[in-house]
Amino acid sequence: MQLMTPETALTHSPPAPWQRRLAWLAPAFIVAVILSRMLLLLGGTGTTRILLRFGTFAGSLLLLFLLPWRGRRHPSALALLWVMIILGFEFFHPQTNSMLAGMAQWGFYLAILSPLLWVPRLEINQRGMRIALFLLWLFYSLSAGFGVLQMYYPGRFQPTLSPVIASLGPQVQGLMIHLANGKDVFRPMGLTDTPGGAGIAGLWAILFSLGILLSESPYWLRALCLVSISLGLVCIVLSEIRLVMVMLLIILAVLALGLIWRNDWLRLLRWTVLIGLLLGASLSWALSVGGKQTLRRLQSLGQSYHGQNLYEVDRGRFLRQTYKVDLLKYPFGAGMGRWGMMNYYFGVQNNPRSLPLYVEIQWTGWIFDGGIPLTLCYLAAILIAVGAMVKIVASKQSLLRDLRFWAMIVLAYNIACLAATFDYPFFASQSGMMFWFLNAMIFAAWLAQRQRAAQAAPLAMPLPLQPGAWASKLRTVWPL
Repeated sequence: MQLMTPETALTHSPPAPWQRRLAWLAPAFIVAVILSRMLLLLGGTGTTRILLRFGTFAGSLLLLFLLPWRGRRHPSALALLWVMIILGFEFFHPQTNSMLAGMAQWGFYLAILSPLLWVPRLEINQRGMRIALFLLWLFYSLSAGFGVLQMYYPGRFQPTLSPVIASLGPQVQGLMIHLANGKDVFRPMGLTDTPGGAGIAGLWAILFSLGILLSESPYWLRALCLVSISLGLVCIVLSEIRLVMVMLLIILAVLALGLIWRNDWLRLLRWTVLIGLLLGASLSWALSVGGKQTLRRLQSLGQSYHGQNLYEVDRGRFLRQTYKVDLLKYPFGAGMGRWGMMNYYFGVQNNPRSLPLYVEIQWTGWIFDGGIPLTLCYLAAILIAVGAMVKIVASKQSLLRDLRFWAMIVLAYNIACLAATFDYPFFASQSGMMFWFLNAMIFAAWLAQRQRAAQAAPLAMPLPLQPGAWASKLRTVWPL
């Protein structure tokens, strides 16, 4: 028998009954996110589309305030609390666009962060976690499948374009690709209203397929995952979104390093060969559909322009602008509600003291919204979330085997998302909210599984101590 420690005593305390009864809210939230995206494909008026786009954010905020505040916390919660405090002070900045725009920006941040605050309060078991992840895999796999169909049957499976995209006029031609058969079509949209949306869906489909393949799953589902990976790879190549290609490479590299760290050489060899074969076959498939234009787009990833790499020419100039100009001008923020959707929908456009600001990458948005303090706190929250996934991956409990692999998947995704902040405002979108949801769900499932493992073990009783062991007992009961 082992000595009872404060941590062991905590894990033996059972969760409240409401935590178990409301565990279904996690997969239900995923269903709501999927339904809102599907309903957007039906078109509708501008007001309807706004309600659908912001509906999931509002739903997450409702769960944050309606669920009892008792329960467990994610390690990133404290850093995110400081994020909201800094934004609260920023609301009183003299250059805040307007009271309404400032409140909307503050609420938007809270809505994006809210899953990290309400999901850990639930008693999510591995079955509930698998259901939520399966729903996400199914939706994004279908989206990637429709993206491929849109290339073979132009116009037949294509949803209605987003009004914002449709209003671009002649510029919308830049979102089209020239196929090998001579037809010009929009980049694969999948189950989205944006050209190229199937590429992002393909990344998610590959991510969750890898998680299913690494964990214990039936053979029929594994076979479907191989199909899903192929569809996802084709959509990523045909979408011609370089960022998604880079994120995929980061995810695969982190997964390989994770398997090496765990000395899982056999699984690493098996999946390296399999993914390599799928990558080669899918690339040939995509090039046969996309033709020379797709090949040139892929080759551009390794090209340099006048001695500079692609990032320095494209997004790198926004990063230089942020830290050579914007940071010096707004070290403590530029006021709330001055960029993005909150400025567009709620801001005063002709306010001479608070003109709209342009944001292309996430780091610029953080500087404008809260300067150096906000940037450091938000970055700390992300790194703490990464550390939490590393801790789960390193866990040695046998009951956590599948959970460790899913934590490895989310860990790889976290690092890829951190890289995405250098390309666009990742954490000012639904993607940011899903980032915190996935981290919170894996963490909550890990806590619940640890507690069940502790409850299954026999109750520990203090053992007689040998002479000279009192110092060890003191360190165990009161850890420094």
